[in-house]
Amino acid sequence: MLQSNSSFPAFKISAQNFFYRNRCKTVAEVLIIAAMLFSASSASAHKISSWEPYKSLFEQGECQKLISHLKPLSKPRNWYDNRMWSRSRILNSKCQMQLENYKAALKSLKQSPESEERDVWLFQKIRVLLKSGNQSKAITNIRKLLKLPEKFSYLQSLRDDLKNEFHTDKEVSLLFPLLHETRKNYKWFLSDYDLHALYIRGAKLKGIKPEHTYRVLGWLFPIDEKTARQSHKNLTAKDLKNMSPAELLKRVRTLTRLGLNDYLVKHLPQLRKWRSRKVLKKLGKAYLKALFVERFYYRIIIFQKKGQLSKLWSLPKETQLYWTARSFIKRRNIPDARSTIYKLERLNAKSKLLPDLFNTFAIRYMLDSEIEKSRFWWNRLLSHFPKHELAAAAAWKLAWSNLQQNNTKKALSYLKRGLKTRIYNSEMKAKLLYWQGKLQQSTGRPDLAKKSFTKLVLRQPNTYYGMRLLSAKDIPGSILAVVKSRKTKLYAEPTEPLSKKTKKLLKRTEFLFDIAEPEQALRELFAGLGRFKNSSRNWHVSHMLHRRGEHHALLRIVANYYLPRMISLEVGEYPLWELAYPRPYWSQLKNFANQAGIDPYFALAIMREESHFDPQALSSSKAIGLMQLMPATAKAVAKRKKIKLTGKAEIFDPELNTQLGTLYLGRLSNQFKSELIYTAGSYNAGPQNMSKWINRWNGKSLDAFVEQIPFKETRNYVKRVYRSYKLYKQIYSS
Repeated sequence: MLQSNSSFPAFKISAQNFFYRNRCKTVAEVLIIAAMLFSASSASAHKISSWEPYKSLFEQGECQKLISHLKPLSKPRNWYDNRMWSRSRILNSKCQMQLENYKAALKSLKQSPESEERDVWLFQKIRVLLKSGNQSKAITNIRKLLKLPEKFSYLQSLRDDLKNEFHTDKEVSLLFPLLHETRKNYKWFLSDYDLHALYIRGAKLKGIKPEHTYRVLGWLFPIDEKTARQSHKNLTAKDLKNMSPAELLKRVRTLTRLGLNDYLVKHLPQLRKWRSRKVLKKLGKAYLKALFVERFYYRIIIFQKKGQLSKLWSLPKETQLYWTARSFIKRRNIPDARSTIYKLERLNAKSKLLPDLFNTFAIRYMLDSEIEKSRFWWNRLLSHFPKHELAAAAAWKLAWSNLQQNNTKKALSYLKRGLKTRIYNSEMKAKLLYWQGKLQQSTGRPDLAKKSFTKLVLRQPNTYYGMRLLSAKDIPGSILAVVKSRKTKLYAEPTEPLSKKTKKLLKRTEFLFDIAEPEQALRELFAGLGRFKNSSRNWHVSHMLHRRGEHHALLRIVANYYLPRMISLEVGEYPLWELAYPRPYWSQLKNFANQAGIDPYFALAIMREESHFDPQALSSSKAIGLMQLMPATAKAVAKRKKIKLTGKAEIFDPELNTQLGTLYLGRLSNQFKSELIYTAGSYNAGPQNMSKWINRWNGKSLDAFVEQIPFKETRNYVKRVYRSYKLYKQIYSS
């Protein structure tokens, strides 16, 4: 059985370790240091077998102490095995480098036959040489590293180091031969805009004219609008004419990924000249999408009316009508939008673009409170495209709108139709079954309700709706009987022996974590996992990550491989459930939650859904850390509780973030009388919005209230939090 992690993970020099570095020394820590001193003094008699004390010193920034303790342990014979000795040499060199003792750092990295993971030694040596200003030797060693099969794991770090250490003309001249030699593998270095700029600069210094393919790489891979403009300005007319279709489209994809749609609107017409119809069509699609994202709806409509989309971009009629219809809808020009959709339908009644238009038009009508018209378009979607991924959602919208008008019979008919569509989402299927059962129960059909509920508890019991049913106070006795009599379904743990590849992956990942290289460890680990198809490898890697407290990385495996398989499994203290729903920071979280007057498992569910246990999480709205606190909220809570908070960076500290987050959650819980749904919703959307919604739908059942939350993000959020909370309570109930 897995044990819960009751302390902060010690594997990063990051915000996670802020807590470690700042808490008082405990008796246990004093004993560890004493034991370490004893082990150093008796190294000749006893081989060192514990690595944790040394790693902890490095993570706490105690480099002087670590160097002192490792001084008498410089030989492989002092350690239990060569891997531990290799760890000690590398950490010693990292400490020496931090203290700018570069000569000692290089001496520590002098390899011998006992050296393990030699590529890691070589990479650390490159870093020391770069930091010490010995660029020439660093480049020589980079060439050696690039000959090794492990080179791909280091490319991102090498790119960053080269950009940071090569600035002057003399340094750029030293770097140029390396960049020039590797130009055919341009993804190694030259796909980085800044490194490509150094390459072009070096070529000028050397009097070399790079071939077109490599000269234009900066144009293909800008990093922002400024570099996009500059790289285009640097092109000659001949360069632009010689651009291949692949190069053009790569540039467009890069600009789209960067979100530079406003620039694309002005830039794409410049790329039209000399292009084939096939290329123009692809550029035209990107142009229309950019216009739409930037809200140039009127321009799209005019271009289509004047025939410019055909003349200038060779766009198919279907594509033109699709974007024109969407533009009319955005401008609330309903008659023209409807007319354009009908034109598209007459052109191709089976067009793959129609379901999205039907759905968009229905939503527009619903926002305008024209219920019947919105139903008309959802009905068309459901009737004409029953296998489309939007069909089940359309059936639900139709059922819900009828239920709002107390037309239960029609609502049930749409729920039934929805269940016959191709459903791609287990939560959607659970929703249709749950509400079908509830409506059948309310209309005096307990026999049919039992069938619906039975399907739900047997097939999707661990969804939000399954949890709602099983947690209901008035759950029918017949359903309880089904639950008690159902066959226990457990995850079949892999039993096959570990492959050599998996053993090597685990061994190397552990090594990289132990020398404080967590980013590289995870980069290599997920490259080794690929598409998560190897169940045995997924299982053993998950356990390793859990043991090391790498819960954020672990949940990535859970989401990609295990979660779909867990919908119908028996919940309890089984290894898979403890992997998917771990308890990091548990002792601190429990104390803070108790002080705030909330259930610690509720706080844990919030933390899991907010950040997936990533203490470094920073959302697009600038929410920070494990509990995703907005800086203003954190500041207000800290001020109210007289907790010292000097800057935003401190909010990333796991201990402080958890304390402030639970205090805020406790305040919301008091405001909303400990109702989990209301409290979770207010944590996401704000207490003012939640109060407004409660007043608006006063008297509605909690189930109906959740379905009517206007913000889709908040609606889905409260369902995830509720589900996680119930699962946590079941898993750790003992």
